[in-house]
Amino acid sequence: MGEIEHSGGSYEPQVMRALRRLIGRDAVVFDVGANIGVFALVMSRLAPRGQVFAFEPATENFDYLEQNLVTNGAANVVAERCAVYDESGTVPFVFSPASPSGSFVSPGTGHAGESQPVEAVSMDDYVERRGLGRVDLIMVDAEGAEMAVLRGAVRTLARFRPALLVEVNPVSLRRFGGASFRELVGVLRQGRALFSITEAGLPARITTDRHLELLLRKEGVIDILCLPEGHAARTLAATARGRKERLRLEAAFNDQVPPDNNFVIEPSFVLTPPPEPLEGLLDHVVWLTVEVRNTSPYWYSSDFLYHPVHLCYRWVTDDGGQLDVIANRGRFETPLAPGATGTVKIAVRLPRAPGEYRLALTMLQESFAWFDDLDPTLRLMLTGTAAHPDGPV
Repeated sequence: MGEIEHSGGSYEPQVMRALRRLIGRDAVVFDVGANIGVFALVMSRLAPRGQVFAFEPATENFDYLEQNLVTNGAANVVAERCAVYDESGTVPFVFSPASPSGSFVSPGTGHAGESQPVEAVSMDDYVERRGLGRVDLIMVDAEGAEMAVLRGAVRTLARFRPALLVEVNPVSLRRFGGASFRELVGVLRQGRALFSITEAGLPARITTDRHLELLLRKEGVIDILCLPEGHAARTLAATARGRKERLRLEAAFNDQVPPDNNFVIEPSFVLTPPPEPLEGLLDHVVWLTVEVRNTSPYWYSSDFLYHPVHLCYRWVTDDGGQLDVIANRGRFETPLAPGATGTVKIAVRLPRAPGEYRLALTMLQESFAWFDDLDPTLRLMLTGTAAHPDGPV
């Protein structure tokens, strides 16, 4: 941990640098979604006369968190094995063994079979129970539950007016929290100014929705610093940095030239049914030609360096499940500009058992999101038939 801190932070270095400017030696800090404790340990070092409250509901993560606190002698950190939510009680929680940091509270029914109940507490209840007399900074990385965290902290925010450092992840918000990033930002703006964090850890003021959208196009997920009136970091220099940042982003993202990369945070498109029939022998490939009309302000490109956009599909069952069939990708031969229409060819592999099936055609951005997960209307449903070579069996 010392190496991370003193090197400027090899893990989210801009956030590490920002924390050094935000946390005083006697500060009281909340780390909501503490994971294994990387930030909690840095907070502990920065506030040796203060206190850090670290919340983590995932058992595996929490065990590592406790071990890390003991190993590093972080006696001023209180670790709580619970979720922070809009009210105290229990909430369904989905733990992801493949990606523990992506585990999440699931208030809906979409993940009911995968979830387990965990203890939850509202921040207002916790602050009152602890009898805290100050809260200086609240850091929130709740994998889509950020709105619920803030709903449960109304009294705390009004009384102490702390700085907030909140991860804004449009995919997690939509998929797990049912909210848009615009709704979250609207709440964060109440009584606070918003800032991005530069590579040097300095605040750059976000003054318009367009500025925020461009940041998300560039990064996909961003940390937003929210500062109340009178906070020392709300300076003219921060406003000037924000203006320069917005101008750079405007130059990089436009309707004339496709960018090197472009996170599609609010996809919108129309797929036209292909002329080819979706039928053939078991486990064979059928080629379809699909017309795509781009109704979004984003470029759709299979040439994006790290997160290309492709046409894709899933075979779905009547109960909403998916068949275990390898889903090929359909590539955009040239980038599709906002408002433009193009065609994509895709090789669809038929199921391995004879019968009639339903195919959901959609698009995805690799290592980011299936677009119909964000909006179920963004799919074209087709009926396909897989036949045995010897006829019905």
